[in-house]
Amino acid sequence: MVNSKGELVIYGTTGSHNFPVTANAYDTVFNGGGKANLSRGIDVNYQFGSDIIISKLSADGSQLLSSTYFGGDQNDGLNLYLAYNYADQMRGEVVLDKNDDIYIATCTYSAGLATSASFQNTLQGIQDGLIAKFSADLSGLTWASYLGGGSREAVYSIVLDKNENLIVAGGTMSSDLPTTTGVVFPTYQGAPADGFIAKISNDGALLNALTYFGTSKYDQVYFVKSDNFDNIFVYGQSASMDGTLVKNALYSSVNSGMFVSKLSNDLKSITWSTTFGSGDGRINLSPTAFMVDLCSKVYLTGWGSSNDGFEDIPNFLVDPSGNTGHNGGRGTDGLPVTPDAFQTTTDGNDFYIMVLEDDASALSYGSFFGGRFDKKGKIYQSMCAGCGKHSDMPIFPANAVSPTNNSNNCNNGVFKMDFLLSNVVADFKASSACPSQEIQFNNTSLIQQNTSYYWDFGDGSSSTLFEPSHAFQSAGTYQVKLVLTDPGACNVKDSVVKAVKIFSYSSFLNATSDTSILLKGNSTLLHVLPKDLSVVWTPSLTLNDDTLFNPLASPTTTTTYTVSLKTDSKNSCVGSDTVTIYVYEPKCGKNDVYVPNIFTPNGDGKNDVMLVRGNNITDLYFAIYDRWGELVFETKDQSIGWKGEYKTQSADPAVFAYYLKVKCAGGDEYFEKGNITVMR
Repeated sequence: MVNSKGELVIYGTTGSHNFPVTANAYDTVFNGGGKANLSRGIDVNYQFGSDIIISKLSADGSQLLSSTYFGGDQNDGLNLYLAYNYADQMRGEVVLDKNDDIYIATCTYSAGLATSASFQNTLQGIQDGLIAKFSADLSGLTWASYLGGGSREAVYSIVLDKNENLIVAGGTMSSDLPTTTGVVFPTYQGAPADGFIAKISNDGALLNALTYFGTSKYDQVYFVKSDNFDNIFVYGQSASMDGTLVKNALYSSVNSGMFVSKLSNDLKSITWSTTFGSGDGRINLSPTAFMVDLCSKVYLTGWGSSNDGFEDIPNFLVDPSGNTGHNGGRGTDGLPVTPDAFQTTTDGNDFYIMVLEDDASALSYGSFFGGRFDKKGKIYQSMCAGCGKHSDMPIFPANAVSPTNNSNNCNNGVFKMDFLLSNVVADFKASSACPSQEIQFNNTSLIQQNTSYYWDFGDGSSSTLFEPSHAFQSAGTYQVKLVLTDPGACNVKDSVVKAVKIFSYSSFLNATSDTSILLKGNSTLLHVLPKDLSVVWTPSLTLNDDTLFNPLASPTTTTTYTVSLKTDSKNSCVGSDTVTIYVYEPKCGKNDVYVPNIFTPNGDGKNDVMLVRGNNITDLYFAIYDRWGELVFETKDQSIGWKGEYKTQSADPAVFAYYLKVKCAGGDEYFEKGNITVMR
């Protein structure tokens, strides 16, 4: 998932105690759990349990901006009970809101992860769903909630509607989920598993709606999406192939095990629902991607195989034929294709692409291959290809990066497919700038033959050009809006608003540090804002990388670092800033360690305690003796001083001897003897 700055946000599961996390992360420690064997299909074993991980990379992939663990004392991010397809154990999803805050949907076995104000703050069953919201920099957990009943749940998919309510979907084996009034399926439909869909308030406090979704046989919901009108669409599997899940749809395939359904946003009604597949009583596909475009057409892909990965399905998940295995052995064989299909034949081990009309009236496109979508009608897919050391994946263009399979078995294959949709999608790119500097707006919209453009720059100016340039005269953040209109497009009009920041010259770059005073031999992080520019720091000798926005500085003497824009920066503003790190060497001598020679422990709150003074002391032994040589006080803690007492009695005014031995930062030692006069 990519945020508004083009930074890549990654969700996953790890069994590693040394997964790279950042210093400001919400959780920097691997918690793990019990040993988990996932050898079926994906061939992974978690010897020390698992944690969820979330990471964010810079737009160019050169920096790990933030990364955190998330987990408790049991396994997290694993689905061990509702795994029906290859890699179901690892399913989960991450989405972002308009502020780039991060939401995840997954599974957990750990208690104690939910926040107190969430709609379900205690673990209910053996395996519960888990939904959580993190700050954009992954330094804080905004909220987290379980979603489950007394048995087992898996949350696979999450989407935000227009009001930024969360819609989540998955599978359940519990008959006691907290369903809400009026939903389409308020009760558990039947073993071994049902799908479910839930709507949650953005603050995680309210479960606004929850419905089961399924039949009397095996069902699960693997993906959920919403359209421009906030209708809810789901994509899943069902072992009930008698037409139970077909409603108000002209297109359907009887005796097939895949379903797509459209529901109202409140989950109280089904607009339409249909099934598709090979029509031979098999569940053909493991769902891999799902999308609803701007005109409410439905796109989906799935992967099917006639053998690999499906040999050992748990006994409680069987297809209607009674065979263990994902599809009874046929894979993608028999799935419907259209005349314009990219690939019309299959060996049973392929991806499958399907496009369904917005009202489920017809199959718009069907082909073998497969992928992940964007709303401009493009598929992007990374997949396992060429297994058995074959180079049989279709390659285009001929000079692709790697046209052959260079491994001894399977290799990673990638492709992009464009459906050339008849809709318009507004999008643009623009850089930050300084006042009076021309900004070139890069129009990256999906357009049609008769598309017109209207730009509102947020400062009273506008343009109807395809790619205008504009200079803002004052510093500030401007909300720039692009509106596309095309009477021939299925959605007619689309718009997007993006913030463009104009910096003042005096505050264009702002350099800071974690600390300005540093003990020699230590390090500190430098920082510069804004972070989306190309900068260079000088002097560079004591920096780990002089081009980072937060380099690690290890100066040996007091140093002033200057940060400025690189000459090849995308922004030509002139500006720089400095930050000074003062370095001191630890000293350990008479002038650096001090013991007062008089003190007055009379209870007036002034000079009542005798303390050893010194900023660099790491180890200390301080002892006081009376004139007969008897020990009256000793300490190894610099924060503990003598209060002028001996055996709980106040010492008489007199002269006392002291013995002091200290070690300072850097390893130097100092020894001193002297006298202390007690006055009352």
